[in-house]
Amino acid sequence: MILNGYDHYRVFHSENEFARGKCHVNGIENVQTLFAWSFAKFNGCDSDKFVIHLMECEWRYNHRNDDLYKEEKMKKLKAFSTILIFAFGFFVVGCESTKNYGYKGKHPDYLVLVNKMHPISVDYAKSLDLVTVDTVYDGETAEIEKATYGAYLSLQSALEKQGIEIGIDSAYRSVEYQERIMLDFTEKYGEEYARNTVAVPGTSEHHTGLAIDIVPKVNGEWKWENEDMMQLPELFSRIHEELPNHGFILRFLKGKEKITGYSYEPWHIRYVGSVEVAQEITDSGLVLEEYLEEFK
Repeated sequence: MILNGYDHYRVFHSENEFARGKCHVNGIENVQTLFAWSFAKFNGCDSDKFVIHLMECEWRYNHRNDDLYKEEKMKKLKAFSTILIFAFGFFVVGCESTKNYGYKGKHPDYLVLVNKMHPISVDYAKSLDLVTVDTVYDGETAEIEKATYGAYLSLQSALEKQGIEIGIDSAYRSVEYQERIMLDFTEKYGEEYARNTVAVPGTSEHHTGLAIDIVPKVNGEWKWENEDMMQLPELFSRIHEELPNHGFILRFLKGKEKITGYSYEPWHIRYVGSVEVAQEITDSGLVLEEYLEEFK
């Protein structure tokens, strides 16, 4: 929204300040989440249709204190409504053709696409068979989809034979937990880094139970800080080579940031259901968004 000319003024909620006239956007991450959930029932929205919805929201917000039913304003409202009716017709047509790679039945869809433009289906969690597992943090556990955990144990065992030890940092996350992570990263690394690194709640791949953030052990110590793991390219290269042999792909590749919406993450792996599919995706050099588009 900022790139399209909107100003973002920081407000002070402690002083009961929520808006400054017409040029106000507050909590851009929450705005993204609101739109993501709003469009979920339509299976998403094409980018060229989204601006139509945004224009209506802006117009209604900027006239929130006006009496829209006064006679002198009815003509303008009627004309505006006519435009919206035609626009909405195009919007619905566009949404009907949007791909939906979400929940499909009793079993999880191992190729489910969850990103900033494809929020998790409200029904998807019903398909998950989660198991509780230990993480690298003493006394802390995580949940993970059952088949994904079995594949992870296979990966872990294969890497141990190569002298590489990995553990689980996190796996399945609820929307509420994702909100806490966003807040923690914002406080620790700053708003911009958090926005580029942490998924908006409801759009995180961790909601699927199929994604794992792994942590390597180096010289007897778990390297769980992001900045520390980024200093281990050779180690992660060996780990990445083993991923497809157990049904995993590296989810966020270098050079694909504009497609995935996230920076390169060597620790974030994703189970796709089979060795064959994982190998095909890896060999193609495509990220999941591209693969699903090409081989849908």
